Amino acid sequence: NNRNKRREGKDVKASPVSEDVQSEYDLQKDLYDINFSASSNTAVYEETVLEKPVIGISCGDLNGIGMEVIISMLEDTRIAELCTPVVFASSKLASYHRNAIDKRDFQFNLCDTIEDIREDKNNLVLSWDDNVEITLGVPTDVSGAYALKSIDAAIEAAKGGKIHA
Repeated sequence: NNRNKRREGKDVKASPVSEDVQSEYDLQKDLYDINFSASSNTAVYEETVLEKPVIGISCGDLNGIGMEVIISMLEDTRIAELCTPVVFASSKLASYHRNAIDKRDFQFNLCDTIEDIREDKNNLVLSWDDNVEITLGVPTDVSGAYALKSIDAAIEAAKGGKIHA
């Protein structure tokens, strides 16, 4: 019976935690420290203010369903409560897709640059202003090229530390 045979394994030794990792552990530990006041029966939590993560979203192929999915997702106000969403696209593309799915009341906070984004808003960083022909359901070289512009803008924002993911 092979299950009962002792398996040979390699020896694995843990190395000490680096100072960077230890300081991160210490910061996280502090988030959960509870200070019980001697004069009260209620728990008092030390307040730690954490900024919401800024999440970059590329639009996908202009002729695909990417913008429709993004708009439908961002309609849920809980998303902006959890993070600061930033879509990289054009206002014309967003408008076209809002009309296509009959979500005319949905609005983006239009931003000329990533520095213009606002917390608690659905932000759209204007990544191009060209008039691009949209034919839903038909991928083209042009629609793919603009999808890459969206991805490139998101990558630049991430490299510059302007978005967290």
